[in-house]
Order: sequence, then C-alpha cells, then structure tokens
Amino acid sequence: MEIATAASSLKTAALTPVINGQSLDQHSDIPPLNPQLVECYRNLDRAIRQLSTVHSYTARWVRQIRLYGSVRDEEHVDLKVRHEPFSVHLNWLDGSQQALYSEGLYDGKLIAHKSRGFASLRPVWRLLPESRIAMKDSRYPITQIGMLRLAERLKQVVSDIPLEAKLDVSVTRSEFQNRPAIRQYVNFGSPAVQSDYSESELFIDEETMGLVSITNHGWTNGGEGSEFIEHYRYEQINWDARLTDEDFDEKNEAYPFAR
Repeated sequence: MEIATAASSLKTAALTPVINGQSLDQHSDIPPLNPQLVECYRNLDRAIRQLSTVHSYTARWVRQIRLYGSVRDEEHVDLKVRHEPFSVHLNWLDGSQQALYSEGLYDGKLIAHKSRGFASLRPVWRLLPESRIAMKDSRYPITQIGMLRLAERLKQVVSDIPLEAKLDVSVTRSEFQNRPAIRQYVNFGSPAVQSDYSESELFIDEETMGLVSITNHGWTNGGEGSEFIEHYRYEQINWDARLTDEDFDEKNEAYPFAR
C-alpha cells in the first residue's frame, strides 16, 4: 500500500485558507496539517515562482560539506548561473579549479580544469555530471547547483513527508547578512520521515526570495543520532547580471578550458 504523503494536501492547502492547521473546506477529507509545514511549502513555492523570473545571476558561493567521514574546510567560489538554458560556471577563489556546464552543449558533459594535484596533469576534463569522477568532491551534481534547483528539491522533500509524521517545524522572521529573511527549521524526527536529513535550517531573503543559506544534518547510528553534513550560502548576489552565451563558452579567453 502506497504511503500517503503531504503532496496532495499541500497543493490543496495552497489554494484553501488554513487556520491553525485546519482547512476551511468542510468537505475536505485531507488530514490536518502542521500550519508551519504548510507555510514552508508556500514559501518554497513562492521562491520557485520568483526565481523562475530571473534570467541569470552571479554570486559568491560558499560551501562546507562532509565527505568520506570528514568535514572539509569552507570553499569560496565565484558562481555564474543562467536559468534558460540552464548553465553554470564555477571558479574557486583559491585558484584550484574551474568548472563549466551548459544544458544542450558539450555532449551533456561538464568541463573542468584542475590546477593542482594529479588531476592537473590533464588540461581539461570532460565528464558526465553524475559520473564517479565528477562527483568525487561533491554531494550533488553540477546540474543541481543554484537557488532555483535547491528550492525545487526542497519543495519535493516537503511534499514527500508522510501525513502522519510528527515534525518539529518553525517558520520565523529573522535576518541574514543584515537583510530581512525567513528562517525555516525542520527536525524530521525519524529516518522513516526523511532518510537523508535529520534537521534542516534554511534562510530565504524576504525581498528576493533567494535561498541564501541552508545547513543540513544527517542521521547517525541508525537514526539515533545526528551530525552535520552540509552548509551552502550565497553572498554578494547580483540579480541584474545579464549573462550571455559567452559566459558559458568553453572558448572564452578568460577561462582555462581552451588553452
């Protein structure tokens, strides 16, 4: 028997007024939902709609992740993102590497240049985004980078929550980088509710609806414990960047791919 999830209920809740978790539609057979969870869903839906109107942007992307049992140092990356066609350029500020991906180009592969270590012996790497080598230093493929892709993924996570799940959810007004923000915190309570994450803290910029920071923890000891697994944030965001094909062209003279 398929487990009922919050997906259909949340879609209805987005259209039907909800007070204290109760739908005002008297004929609805939808179980009562945590009103904070409904608000999480609505905020993510609004973020997706607003971010979808953005042509492209640049930002300083900061990530810290746990891989192979160890928490790595923060990485600072200059990021370019274009939504249509989906394109990404990454330039690590420490000069260690650059990466490029553009949907529909380069045979569906990402292009990477490493300037350090054994990988630097090859001037240019051409890799499928989800290949073992491409994913060696990341938790997600390059095709999932950016605030819009993050919002879509998180909305799906919320949609998949079983209706009977007992969650600790809070949505509050806050600040991030000295700007008004929405803070969304979810403790999933059990791996049966969400197998990948035990806790998630998200900050959404109130004006732009950009997902400017997320910190996730994962399960340990079969669900008895929790540990840090990843943090991502966006700084120095330029929403007015009008990125062009040249910004995602491997022959761009500013990039090392054609040298």
